[in-house]
Amino acid sequence: MKTTNLPKIKDFPARSYLYKKLVGNIRIMLDNDAHTATLAEHRNGARRGFIHMLYY
Repeated sequence: MKTTNLPKIKDFPARSYLYKKLVGNIRIMLDNDAHTATLAEHRNGARRGFIHMLYY
């Protein structure tokens, strides 16, 4: 994993780390902040229930 906002973090196994810390049968996905914000808004926010959505 490489991040622009945290330049000193390089090759950190974020998915493995989170899986170990969040013990349980859960699915872990990593993506950029714009994608995850859009998905969260569509699933849980003001746009919940809409088929189409534009997020900018």
